[in-house]
Amino acid sequence: MQSIVDTQSLIWLLRCTQRRQTISGKNIPQVSACMLNAVGGRMSTCSLTKDGVSSVGIFSIPSTGEAKIPVSDIETMLGILKYHGNALTFKIRKYFKLM
Repeated sequence: MQSIVDTQSLIWLLRCTQRRQTISGKNIPQVSACMLNAVGGRMSTCSLTKDGVSSVGIFSIPSTGEAKIPVSDIETMLGILKYHGNALTFKIRKYFKLM
């Protein structure tokens, strides 16, 4: 499984997914982790946020290929992405270990 996406678009997607809010003067994200789903020429995230009223956020950007990529910490991934060029390729490999 492999997916190619524009790095700046992915940064935009992750920032939208975070849904930042200001509480007591501190700007914090309402969503800290997500799953990137690349299928049908789009990479998307879907998140459920409890912000007084439960709300669903769905955001997507153009991509190629198909992949499911877990992002355990959006803030860390955003920090890593600033060091990458224009196009980012995700390659997912399945490893099986026999014991």
